[in-house]
Amino acid sequence: AMPCHVARHRSNVATPWTTGQRLNDQVSPNVVNMTHAKYAYVRHHWTDYLMLTKTDGVHCVAFVHKASQTLYLYLQKGRSCMAVGLAVPVSADYVLDGEFYTKDGIATFYIFDVYAKGDASTLGDALPDRLAALTDPLTPAHTNLRVVVKTALTLSEYQRLFRLVAADST
Repeated sequence: AMPCHVARHRSNVATPWTTGQRLNDQVSPNVVNMTHAKYAYVRHHWTDYLMLTKTDGVHCVAFVHKASQTLYLYLQKGRSCMAVGLAVPVSADYVLDGEFYTKDGIATFYIFDVYAKGDASTLGDALPDRLAALTDPLTPAHTNLRVVVKTALTLSEYQRLFRLVAADST
């Protein structure tokens, strides 16, 4: 079915795993606010960090439900919910973090973190390992939605990419 937005209060949203529970509307990514002091530290310890490009989409937490073969997208801290059937079967449940972006009639869910696979939390793992935990392709049955996993870049990789993009746009 095409995604639908929940018209009632988000605490009343019933999904296979939240029946009788209130949704936590305090879910959001762990974003580092850059200050001069943090920048000075990162500048000298840049090999300890990875970067993800920002698409300027809406924050979105997702749940992949293996039993129903459905991708549930929760936008705006759970105020909007979409359920999308999957065209390719998945082998596990997943909890994902990302952003939902639309352009020219095509919607994209960009995944930038995997919080859990099945019953196992991935939060103690490094970011590349968390992203690698998503071993199933997420192929929505609806053709106007695509799912893309973001690539974590080192600072030097990001700088090379920026130089390539800047050179290509001139």
